Amino acid sequence: PDCANHTYLHYAYDPISRRLICPSLAGTGVFDPDTGDFEFTVSQPFNRKIYETCATGTSKGVVLWTESGRMVVFDYKARAWKDFPLTGKPPRPVTDGSTMCYDSKRDALWIASFLDYQKASGNIWRCDLKTGAIAEMNPVNAKTLGVAKGFHSEIRESVYIPTADFVLFN
Repeated sequence: PDCANHTYLHYAYDPISRRLICPSLAGTGVFDPDTGDFEFTVSQPFNRKIYETCATGTSKGVVLWTESGRMVVFDYKARAWKDFPLTGKPPRPVTDGSTMCYDSKRDALWIASFLDYQKASGNIWRCDLKTGAIAEMNPVNAKTLGVAKGFHSEIRESVYIPTADFVLFN
Protein backbone atom coordinates (compact mmCIF):
# COMPACT_ATOMS: atom_id res chain seq x y z
CA PRO A 1 0.00 0.00 0.00
CA ASP A 2 0.96 3.63 -0.26
CA CYS A 3 3.08 4.87 2.61
CA ALA A 4 2.78 8.54 3.33
CA ASN A 5 4.91 9.95 6.11
CA HIS A 6 3.92 9.60 9.79
CA THR A 7 2.35 6.17 9.45
CA TYR A 8 4.08 4.82 12.54
CA LEU A 9 0.81 4.34 14.50
CA HIS A 10 -1.36 3.06 11.62
CA TYR A 11 -0.37 -0.58 11.24
CA ALA A 12 -0.43 -3.42 13.76
CA TYR A 13 0.23 -7.12 14.03
CA ASP A 14 -2.95 -9.21 14.27
CA PRO A 15 -2.32 -12.11 16.69
CA ILE A 16 -5.42 -13.93 15.38
CA SER A 17 -4.52 -14.09 11.67
CA ARG A 18 -0.78 -13.66 12.28
CA ARG A 19 -0.72 -10.91 9.65
CA LEU A 20 0.28 -7.26 9.63
CA ILE A 21 -2.79 -5.07 9.04
CA CYS A 22 -1.79 -1.88 7.17
CA PRO A 23 -4.43 0.82 6.58
CA SER A 24 -3.42 3.34 3.94
CA LEU A 25 -5.06 5.95 1.75
CA ALA A 26 -5.92 3.35 -0.89
CA GLY A 27 -7.37 0.74 1.49
CA THR A 28 -6.10 -1.80 3.98
CA GLY A 29 -3.26 -4.08 2.97
CA VAL A 30 -2.87 -7.43 4.70
CA PHE A 31 0.76 -8.53 4.85
CA ASP A 32 1.74 -12.16 5.43
CA PRO A 33 5.17 -12.30 7.12
CA ASP A 34 5.54 -15.99 6.19
CA THR A 35 5.42 -15.26 2.45
CA GLY A 36 6.93 -11.77 2.73
CA ASP A 37 4.18 -10.26 0.59
CA PHE A 38 0.79 -8.60 0.73
CA GLU A 39 -1.98 -11.18 0.61
CA PHE A 40 -4.89 -8.87 -0.30
CA THR A 41 -6.22 -5.32 0.04
CA VAL A 42 -9.70 -4.30 1.16
CA SER A 43 -11.59 -1.02 1.25
CA GLN A 44 -12.15 0.68 4.58
CA PRO A 45 -15.22 2.41 6.06
CA PHE A 46 -13.28 5.26 7.66
CA ASN A 47 -11.10 8.20 6.75
CA ARG A 48 -7.56 7.29 7.79
CA LYS A 49 -6.01 10.60 8.71
CA ILE A 50 -2.27 10.57 8.34
CA TYR A 51 -1.46 12.00 11.79
CA GLU A 52 -4.54 10.93 13.73
CA THR A 53 -5.01 7.18 13.44
CA CYS A 54 -3.83 4.61 15.99
CA ALA A 55 -3.86 0.81 15.63
CA THR A 56 -2.99 -2.02 17.99
CA GLY A 57 -3.23 -5.81 17.95
CA THR A 58 -5.61 -7.25 20.54
CA SER A 59 -7.40 -10.46 21.52
CA LYS A 60 -10.21 -9.36 19.16
CA GLY A 61 -7.90 -8.58 16.22
CA VAL A 62 -6.46 -5.22 15.16
CA VAL A 63 -8.41 -2.32 16.64
CA LEU A 64 -8.14 1.04 14.89
CA TRP A 65 -8.99 4.35 16.56
CA THR A 66 -9.91 6.92 13.90
CA GLU A 67 -10.04 10.71 13.71
CA SER A 68 -13.59 11.11 15.05
CA GLY A 69 -13.00 8.79 18.01
CA ARG A 70 -14.61 5.92 16.11
CA MET A 71 -13.18 2.47 16.82
CA VAL A 72 -13.20 -0.39 14.32
CA VAL A 73 -11.79 -3.92 14.40
CA PHE A 74 -10.40 -5.87 11.44
CA ASP A 75 -12.09 -9.22 10.76
CA TYR A 76 -9.53 -11.19 8.76
CA LYS A 77 -11.92 -14.00 7.80
CA ALA A 78 -14.57 -11.54 6.55
CA ARG A 79 -11.86 -9.35 4.98
CA ALA A 80 -13.54 -6.27 6.39
CA TRP A 81 -13.44 -3.61 9.09
CA LYS A 82 -16.34 -3.75 11.56
CA ASP A 83 -17.44 -1.21 14.11
CA PHE A 84 -16.22 -2.05 17.60
CA PRO A 85 -19.24 -1.69 19.90
CA LEU A 86 -18.51 0.79 22.68
CA THR A 87 -20.29 1.87 25.82
CA GLY A 88 -19.10 5.38 26.53
CA LYS A 89 -17.31 7.86 24.32
CA PRO A 90 -13.61 7.72 23.47
CA PRO A 91 -11.67 10.92 22.90
CA ARG A 92 -10.67 11.84 19.38
CA PRO A 93 -7.04 11.36 18.37
CA VAL A 94 -4.94 14.52 17.97
CA THR A 95 -1.82 15.09 15.87
CA ASP A 96 1.31 14.04 17.82
CA GLY A 97 -0.82 13.80 20.95
CA SER A 98 -2.46 10.40 20.87
CA THR A 99 -1.55 6.81 21.57
CA MET A 100 -3.23 3.49 22.22
CA CYS A 101 -1.88 0.14 23.39
CA TYR A 102 -3.23 -3.27 24.37
CA ASP A 103 -2.98 -4.60 27.93
CA SER A 104 -3.05 -8.41 27.62
CA LYS A 105 -3.42 -8.99 31.37
CA ARG A 106 -6.66 -6.99 31.61
CA ASP A 107 -7.80 -7.48 27.98
CA ALA A 108 -8.09 -3.73 27.73
CA LEU A 109 -6.92 -0.77 25.67
CA TRP A 110 -5.14 2.18 27.28
CA ILE A 111 -5.72 5.40 25.35
CA ALA A 112 -4.21 8.85 25.81
CA SER A 113 -5.07 11.92 23.79
CA PHE A 114 -4.46 15.64 23.89
CA LEU A 115 -7.28 18.19 23.72
CA ASP A 116 -5.67 19.80 20.67
CA TYR A 117 -2.25 20.08 19.04
CA GLN A 118 0.36 20.29 21.87
CA LYS A 119 -2.39 20.91 24.46
CA ALA A 120 -2.30 18.06 26.96
CA SER A 121 -5.59 16.79 28.36
CA GLY A 122 -3.92 15.07 31.30
CA ASN A 123 -6.25 12.14 31.02
CA ILE A 124 -6.10 8.46 30.14
CA TRP A 125 -9.00 6.29 28.99
CA ARG A 126 -9.45 2.55 29.50
CA CYS A 127 -11.49 0.39 27.15
CA ASP A 128 -12.54 -3.06 28.39
CA LEU A 129 -12.49 -5.31 25.32
CA LYS A 130 -14.91 -7.84 26.84
CA THR A 131 -17.68 -5.29 27.47
CA GLY A 132 -16.72 -2.39 25.20
CA ALA A 133 -16.97 -0.03 28.18
CA ILE A 134 -14.70 2.97 27.82
CA ALA A 135 -14.10 5.40 30.66
CA GLU A 136 -11.90 8.32 31.66
CA MET A 137 -9.42 7.37 34.38
CA ASN A 138 -8.74 10.91 35.72
CA PRO A 139 -5.26 10.15 37.14
CA VAL A 140 -3.97 12.12 40.13
CA ASN A 141 -0.85 13.17 38.19
CA ALA A 142 -2.84 14.45 35.21
CA LYS A 143 -0.97 17.74 34.86
CA THR A 144 2.30 15.86 34.22
CA LEU A 145 1.02 13.68 31.35
CA GLY A 146 2.43 14.68 27.98
CA VAL A 147 4.66 17.37 29.45
CA ALA A 148 8.41 16.89 29.75
CA LYS A 149 11.17 19.42 30.19
CA GLY A 150 13.30 19.68 27.05
CA PHE A 151 10.74 17.99 24.79
CA HIS A 152 7.81 19.15 22.73
CA SER A 153 4.50 18.60 24.43
CA GLU A 154 3.45 15.35 22.81
CA ILE A 155 2.37 11.85 23.67
CA ARG A 156 2.61 9.58 20.65
CA GLU A 157 3.77 6.10 21.52
CA SER A 158 2.89 3.67 24.28
CA VAL A 159 3.51 0.03 25.04
CA TYR A 160 2.24 -2.39 27.66
CA ILE A 161 5.12 -4.23 29.36
CA PRO A 162 3.68 -7.54 30.68
CA THR A 163 6.63 -8.51 32.90
CA ALA A 164 6.44 -5.18 34.75
CA ASP A 165 2.64 -4.87 34.38
CA PHE A 166 2.64 -1.23 33.37
CA VAL A 167 2.08 1.00 30.37
CA LEU A 168 5.01 3.11 29.25
CA PHE A 169 4.13 6.38 27.49
CA ASN A 170 6.76 8.43 25.66
